[in-house]
Amino acid sequence: MPERPGVPAFQLRGMATAPETRGPAWVAPLFKACMAYAQEKRAGLIWCNARKTAVGFYQRLGFTILGEEFEFHDVGPHFRMFLPLRELGNGLTSGAGDQQATTS
Repeated sequence: MPERPGVPAFQLRGMATAPETRGPAWVAPLFKACMAYAQEKRAGLIWCNARKTAVGFYQRLGFTILGEEFEFHDVGPHFRMFLPLRELGNGLTSGAGDQQATTS
């Protein structure tokens, strides 16, 4: 993660599903598998560039916003989000430096 150089991390990318595969029955096992893999590889965190419209989804999974909203050209507004997987020190916890998104 650019804000935490040296911290072993995995980035979630391209998270999208067909409408018929949305919801807890599909998301929970997939996300648990991602977390288990990252922990097996001794990652300290999982992070993503979340579309503004998906911030609530990631917050329900335990992710926290880090920094200000930013724009991806031709894609739209995003927030960097992260989920600590183990104690990282240096103030990186789910409450350090986070902000609340406004998704209106």
